[in-house]
Parts: sequence; C-alpha cells; structure tokens
Amino acid sequence: MAINKSALAKAERIAAEEEARVAAYQAATKAPAKTQAQVDAINSEVQRVTESTGNVYDPSTALTVENQVSINPMVATTQNYSTGNRVNTMAIDAFDMIRAQLIQWGLGSLADTYISLAQKGYKADEALNKLKYDTSINPATGKPWNAAYSVRFAGNVARQKQGLNVYDEKEYLALEDSYADTLRRNNLNNLLSADPEKNAATFAGYMAKGLSATEFADRIDEVSTRITNLDPNIKKQFTTYYPGLSETDLISYVLAPENTLPVLKTKIAAAEIGASALQYGLGATSKGMAEDLARAGVTREEAQKGYEKIAEYLPRTQYLAQIYDETGIKYDQTTAEEEQLKGLASAKRKREQIREREEAAFLGSSGYTRTGRPTGNTGQF
Repeated sequence: MAINKSALAKAERIAAEEEARVAAYQAATKAPAKTQAQVDAINSEVQRVTESTGNVYDPSTALTVENQVSINPMVATTQNYSTGNRVNTMAIDAFDMIRAQLIQWGLGSLADTYISLAQKGYKADEALNKLKYDTSINPATGKPWNAAYSVRFAGNVARQKQGLNVYDEKEYLALEDSYADTLRRNNLNNLLSADPEKNAATFAGYMAKGLSATEFADRIDEVSTRITNLDPNIKKQFTTYYPGLSETDLISYVLAPENTLPVLKTKIAAAEIGASALQYGLGATSKGMAEDLARAGVTREEAQKGYEKIAEYLPRTQYLAQIYDETGIKYDQTTAEEEQLKGLASAKRKREQIREREEAAFLGSSGYTRTGRPTGNTGQF
C-alpha cells in the first residue's frame, strides 16, 4: 500500500509541535533545583510505588525497566507505551506537589520536615499524617510533630474539644476567606491584620464559637444595617452614653469576645430610649435607667408612647410634689419612668398620693367635701 507522504508529513509536524509545547510547559513549571537528599528521597518513593505495581524503576532513566513505563510528570501517572495502559503512581515531582499544598495551607516551613520523614522510610500519606496528628515530640524541634499544624488549624482543635465536627483543610481555608470577605464588605478592615498568623488566630476564634459563613455574615449585616440607619438623635445619644465609639467601632463591637451581640443590641436600644425622652422635651435619661429599660425589653416605640404620657403630666406633678414636700413624697422623671416604662406600682402610688393631697387641699379651701356637703369652717352668710 502506498504511503501518503502528505499525511505522514502532517503527522510528523503535529508531533513536533506537541513535543515543543510539552517542552515549553516543563520549562515554565520547572521546580527549583533539588538537593541530593531531596532527589534521593524522591527516587526512593517513586521506586517504592513503581515496584508495588510489578515494575522495576531505573532512576538513571526515569523508566520502569520491565514494561518500559515512562513517568510523565505532567499527568502524574505512568504510561505503558507498548499497551497504552496507564498505571497509577506518584510522579517524579510528588514532593513538590506536597510542598505546594503545605504552602497553600500556610505551612511551607514543614516542607523540609516532610522530606526528612520520607528519607526515613515514611510513605507519603504516613509522613503527612504524622505532621497533622502525631503529638509525640520531634527531637529536632522539641515540640510535638503536629505543633505547627495544630496552630495553623486551631479552629479545628477548639471545635474538636467541644465535640463539634472539624473542617477539612479546603473547607477551613474557604471559611477563613468568607470571614475576611464579610469584614471587608462592611468596611471592617480594622479587624484584619497584615499578619496572616494573627488573622488565622482571629478566624479560629470565630470557628470555635460555631459561626458558619452565613451566620457570621448575618450577624455583621444585621448590626451594620441597624447602626448605619440609626436616627441622628439616637446616634447622638449613643455617643453621649458611649463616647469615643465610631460606627465602625460599633459594628466591630459585636465580634469582641467580651461583648456579644445581645450586649450591643442592649446598648443600641438604650440609646433609642434616651433619644425618645429628648424627643418629647424631657430631660436626658440616665445611662443606667436607659440600659435597665433596654434589658427589660422596652422597645423604641414603647419608650416613645411612655415618654409622651410622662410629658403630659410630669411638669404639674413635679410642681405639686415640691409644694407638698413636707409629706416626703418625691416624684421626678426617674419616678415617672419607673411608673410608665417599668410598671412599678410603688411609683404609681406616689403620683396618686400627690393627686389626692391636691384634691384634699382644693376641697378644703372651697369649703366642700367630696360629697358636696359644706365643711365646718364655711362661715356665716
């Protein structure tokens, strides 16, 4: 059969182009020069995996002698060119892959330790598991083998102690990214550090509290929206009660370990209550009273209704209380707040006593009792 020279030439050209592309890729992704110790460790691991498949590995040629299987670092498999079958194995740059993974986790410092374990005969997964879970002491550092890993993934350590499920490394890093994105979106960059280790420690604290990405975002968004949309009078009262706090500080407040979300909500509610008093022309409510009312569950709307009533009768009641001061009955704004907003019967009774004293004085001066009968000191006409 005649050979189609044109087709043959085209095939050779395509093969040459493919070879050139492979060479270019290998050159672009060429790993840094390895030490002899690293090379020996790599050869040892590849030989172990190759021979486990029934082949014989020749490190001088990177070929398995028995079946002429060549290791292809691009696809991390071996290819039997005589049969076209692939054999699962570790590529020549397997240690570079592990090193890249450790760097991605923020644990690049463990790369050399990983290679030293391979030199001692550890399999790839055994070496990695030792760095992740072994609590025995590493003679070279005087610390547990898993010390660096435990610090980096401290959130998992805390969750495990609490009996919670732990995240795998990919999930853990994704959750950290989500925390950071939420903070940046709400202009809370003051809670992010230029030091990755400090950020990791902060995020570990959130994970220890069981804050999922969604719950974390919901908490920040809720507080951010409420503070951003606060009435100007409420903001003013807030800064009066809690001076020195900016809006960013207020939003950040929710994430501080010593100040949980309920505490911040109480302080915002206290500012709303204080602003309501001023809205109806009354004096400034004390910080303590405002916080007491907030903790008691008094809402802004309830405070407005209460202060509206107080504004109607307080001036006259205070005036009468001063007139009848000898009775020892005192009634001021605090007493009115106790009556209208706290519902204290004792405060209500004080106002009733003052009213009764005024009625008695009025009736006495007019010469009539409550029944309409003249009193004994009406005089003669």
